[in-house]
Amino acid sequence: MSRLSFGARLTIYILFATISVFLLVFGYNYTRTEQTIRELSRESARYLATGTVGRIEQVLQRVEQVPRYLAARLTANDISPQEVETALKDFVSSNPDVYGATVAFAQGGLPEVDKPYAPYFYKKGNGVQMVQLGNEGYQYWYQDWYMLPRQAGKPVWSEPYFDTGGGDVAMTTFSVPVYRTIKGKKKFLAVITADIAIDWLKRIVQDIKIYETGYAFILTSNAVFVVDQNDDFIMRSDHTIYELAIEAENPELKTLGYRMTAGKSGIMSMLSPKTKNAVEVLYTPITVNGWSLGVVIPEDELFSELHAQSLTILFLAISGILGIAVLVCVVAYNATRPLRALSASASEISEGHLDVGLPSVSRMDEIGRLALSFEEMRTALKEYIEDLTNTTAAKERIESELKIAKTIQANFLPKRFPPFPDRGEFDIFATLIPAREVGGDLYDFFILDDRHLFFSVGDVSDKGVPAALFMAVTKTLMKGIAEHERDPAQILYRVNDELASDNDSCMFVTLFCGVLDLHTGELVYSNAGHDAPFLIRENELVGALELPPGLVLGAMQGALYQNRRITLTANDKLLLFTDGVTEAMSTDGELFSMERLSAVASKNADKPIQELTDCVMSAVQSHAEEALQSDDITLLALHWHGRPRD
Repeated sequence: MSRLSFGARLTIYILFATISVFLLVFGYNYTRTEQTIRELSRESARYLATGTVGRIEQVLQRVEQVPRYLAARLTANDISPQEVETALKDFVSSNPDVYGATVAFAQGGLPEVDKPYAPYFYKKGNGVQMVQLGNEGYQYWYQDWYMLPRQAGKPVWSEPYFDTGGGDVAMTTFSVPVYRTIKGKKKFLAVITADIAIDWLKRIVQDIKIYETGYAFILTSNAVFVVDQNDDFIMRSDHTIYELAIEAENPELKTLGYRMTAGKSGIMSMLSPKTKNAVEVLYTPITVNGWSLGVVIPEDELFSELHAQSLTILFLAISGILGIAVLVCVVAYNATRPLRALSASASEISEGHLDVGLPSVSRMDEIGRLALSFEEMRTALKEYIEDLTNTTAAKERIESELKIAKTIQANFLPKRFPPFPDRGEFDIFATLIPAREVGGDLYDFFILDDRHLFFSVGDVSDKGVPAALFMAVTKTLMKGIAEHERDPAQILYRVNDELASDNDSCMFVTLFCGVLDLHTGELVYSNAGHDAPFLIRENELVGALELPPGLVLGAMQGALYQNRRITLTANDKLLLFTDGVTEAMSTDGELFSMERLSAVASKNADKPIQELTDCVMSAVQSHAEEALQSDDITLLALHWHGRPRD
């Protein structure tokens, strides 16, 4: 994206926003429409199923009325065979929903007949025929429709069965047992039945139309199919809905069977065991006989119209987006033409061609103001480059002069080590790291005569070039006066008077100096406001020399200074330093401190003096880490080996 032009990115952003809005609206509309279609389909299926169940229950209840009436009449009074046959014939012929009916008497249940008597009237063609069920070919007293109500003592609907001895059709039977109390005892008389052909139920259920492949089915309380799209499943106790679920490896179908046989109602989503497509099954109970009606709604047909409509919308949307893309490209190309010209001019300017002309823009919109700003920038850039060229030249001159000053300052200080290779009484080493190109710290040492060594360390109050000049003056005065004056206090007194005279800059310098007798080890020293050096002795703790009071040099004329004396023993060492060592600051603002310096000196006391100063410098740098050096750092170490042998 970063390599594309502004116009191309603008086109992409607009198209992305357009497509995003369309997808959001399309997705929301699709989801809402799908939900609405699903709810309407469920509601329609629910109404259809409820209506069908209502029709079935109405017929079943109407069928139940005559057997119940006849049972009540037979319970109260005796009835002749002619009356029984007349009542049954009238019942079957007048009721279009009933296929057949019978009154199956128990042995002795009808006084006029001394043998099994069960006249069965059923429809055949356009009339009604009768057949006696009580014969060797059809012993009705062993049939479920006879035995179950007798054992239960109440009316029952039978499981669907194929009647081979009566009507020779698939049917379900409503059976009412008849009892009469004779001399205080309850006597079983007969079973009155009414048969409904399964074909009648099938015709009612087949009236339920659910799209092209949707269908309805009926389950008994024993999970046997009474009506189904597949005739192979009907009335087969060995092929219930549970066996079908196992064969199809469909646990949802098994759950559906549990719910339907339990008389529950609801909706389940599952895969069809026949087509393996997603379907919804709405189920509701037939309360009269304990069966259940299920309605299968195929989801692919349910949403087929929605999918077709969505494809049409997508096609129109893609066409519209392509049209918008062409329009946006044209608009973006024309709108960004001044920007492209301005970009080309800016590229020339970026290559250093500051005299190139910018395109003229008459309008004062954002592009016009940008072109005006570029023109002002080009003019300002030319002036800035010219000023920068002059400034850079001046800076280079200053840096060159500072390098020269640094070299000159370094030449002021002793820098060859060991400085006196022919003198075995002592070793001396010093190092100085300025905070800037030039610094204000100083150190010096030189031999006054055959047995005396002068050394000093100082720190000017400022930094940079002024401090370097003040340091040079101080060092020159110290050396010039020390060559004629051996007393350290007098040296400081005379140097102070010279520095304090006409000191308009109010600069000053702290300084420690001493004169060491190389034969006896006697050290005479004086101090002008400087930190006390460390005395390092074998088998003793590192300690600071006791300093006499003394004002810094250059602050005030006439200041007096005092001497102190100490006799060094063989292998004693002195470590002189400036406050740039102890005040070196870490990144979190912590100072290096006297304590750390003393610890480092103690740890490395037995090392040669150059290694000793290197260890101290390494510790300071490790403490400071990446922090910027804020002050000059100076170290001077002196090792007196002892009285020389004659």
